[in-house]
Amino acid sequence: MPVLGDAWREPAASDTAEGWNLRLKGHLDRCDHTGFEGWTLDHDAPNRRLHLVVRSGDVVLGGCVADRFRQDLLDGGHADGRCAFRYDLPPNLSPADLQTLSIGIVGTDHFFPFRVGRLVAGTTPGQLYQRVAKDLRERGQSWRRFRTCILHIGTEKTGTTSLQNCLGLNRKLMADNGYFIPRSPVGLSDGTTMNHVQLAMVSMYDEKFDDDLRRQYGILNKQSLDKAREDLFVRFSQEVAEAPEACHTLVLSSEHCHSRLATLEEVRNLKDFLDHFCDAYRIVVYLRPQHELAISQYGMFIANGVNNIDMFPPLPPPPGYDKDVYTSRSYFDYRGLLERWADVFGAEAVQPRIYANDTLRGGDVARDFLADLSLHGHLEPPPRLNGSVDARGQTFLTRFFRHLDDKRQPGTELLRERIRNAVQACFPGHGPAPTRAAVAAFLANFESDNELVRARWFPQRERLFNVNLAQFPEVEAAASFGVDEVIDMFQQVLLMDQQLCFSLTPHALRRMSSGLLPYEE
Repeated sequence: MPVLGDAWREPAASDTAEGWNLRLKGHLDRCDHTGFEGWTLDHDAPNRRLHLVVRSGDVVLGGCVADRFRQDLLDGGHADGRCAFRYDLPPNLSPADLQTLSIGIVGTDHFFPFRVGRLVAGTTPGQLYQRVAKDLRERGQSWRRFRTCILHIGTEKTGTTSLQNCLGLNRKLMADNGYFIPRSPVGLSDGTTMNHVQLAMVSMYDEKFDDDLRRQYGILNKQSLDKAREDLFVRFSQEVAEAPEACHTLVLSSEHCHSRLATLEEVRNLKDFLDHFCDAYRIVVYLRPQHELAISQYGMFIANGVNNIDMFPPLPPPPGYDKDVYTSRSYFDYRGLLERWADVFGAEAVQPRIYANDTLRGGDVARDFLADLSLHGHLEPPPRLNGSVDARGQTFLTRFFRHLDDKRQPGTELLRERIRNAVQACFPGHGPAPTRAAVAAFLANFESDNELVRARWFPQRERLFNVNLAQFPEVEAAASFGVDEVIDMFQQVLLMDQQLCFSLTPHALRRMSSGLLPYEE
């Protein structure tokens, strides 16, 4: 093991970050047996240079200063661009030494683990899980390991809720056949829907405290996040310990793995959790043409009250763009998605599939997913779901929510939810059709990456997706209706709201309108 050489000395106290009021950020861009490089700075004092110390376990190898200039950092708004660092490792480090390497910010508890990713404060999720697992074992708790974990990661808008309902309805049958579906990572309000959203929630990088998944769990800082990670690990290990002995495979599903885990670091955080319970992995992901994903995502945001948006926003938005930005290019980047999961779990574990009627076995995602499992017994099919709103309903919601936002007052959010639910029930169907030119222009953003995905993952296909542009109109249809139609729609919405909120059937509503009790005594 090499020790501290003559080329580097511990910096003077005045040059370290100890005692400073810090908001540090940074990223390790490269690390291998030859060395590493990245950047770091103090958000509140970006021109102050930070000192780094390199350790292998408890042994100090050396250090450097984050003061190198990089043009891309200057262009990205990182102060004067002089916040990069580079360090060459000694050639005699063993693979075991590399496993224990870390790069710390002198005078702080911030450090870079020796892998590409962001600056960490305190402990990484992997270190936390190691500590919790050790504590549990010292207290006498043990749990079994699964031979395989089948992890379904989405993508979003590919029938994921239907699949998760199917898993919930058939949970006992699947356990009888050796497939264990845990409840502990399921979302707060998912009921029997087996959406293991908490796995994505704890695996996102630390700074994502404004994400709505974390807000649902009251996670507002690193302390509450670490507690949530520890609590989930404890509950999960207890549930796994009680799993039937015959269960050889762990089955997990959450489309939030697609939308939330957007970096290598975040995917690794999830694997650091699962490695305590599983020996091998199969990562199942369904892909659909990007324009279909965008249309579906647009409809979801409209239904949730976001109204100043484009169906196909520019990626990235240009300066002066006056619409709300609700998505990003990475959301549609299937090449990046597959490479990210392949880098962490191994290419042999990743199993992408095309989400289309002519490729899904059995015609839907649930049947296709289960087709690879060895199941005996009667599977209960999930109910058919349709949360989409037709073009008239989307226009109604857009205008209603716009006026509602202008008159925000107590009760607004409840009203928004009730109106959305009623419109979804009254006006199901497809939203407005984009023009042929708009679809073609949006798909052009992903043409080269889609071809690389096809060549690597689907070499038997001529194209990744078969898109028929002729189905889209050349001219956008006018989305307007008169006062009488608006009143008629609003009447339907109000009646449906009563039915949904108070379980009043149309027959009961007619009785009430005649002055009778809703139901006969």
